[in-house]
Amino acid sequence: MTYKMALDWRGGGRARSRPVTETHPPQTIFLKFFLVANIAYIAYNQIMFKSLPLTVRNVQATEARLQSIYDAAKLGLKGDSLALAAGMLPAEYRQLCQLDPLAEMAEQKGRADNEREISQVLNNAALNGDAKAA
Repeated sequence: MTYKMALDWRGGGRARSRPVTETHPPQTIFLKFFLVANIAYIAYNQIMFKSLPLTVRNVQATEARLQSIYDAAKLGLKGDSLALAAGMLPAEYRQLCQLDPLAEMAEQKGRADNEREISQVLNNAALNGDAKAA
């Protein structure tokens, strides 16, 4: 607050010093309002909840899906990795195994075929004279 000389007409016209408040030009007030409004807008948009789209997927043990489960299990994948490699969400895979025993059978068959191939390779290496494989 600054002090300026001002006339006080109520006091008989003599000059007295009294406090005079500074006024802000309209541009400063507008800029302050604009700045506060932008900050509020940014804060509001960061706090807002964003919704994810809901898609209902039908879980059925089709031949292609059973083949993809078999292929993933044959590579040695397990659990969630197997489900994702087979093109399903882990929850969908677990639901499919509960609803259709063929899905679980495809996984077991893939694991068994993988085990058979690996043991056959080791057996052939041992028979051909590989001491480590024997």
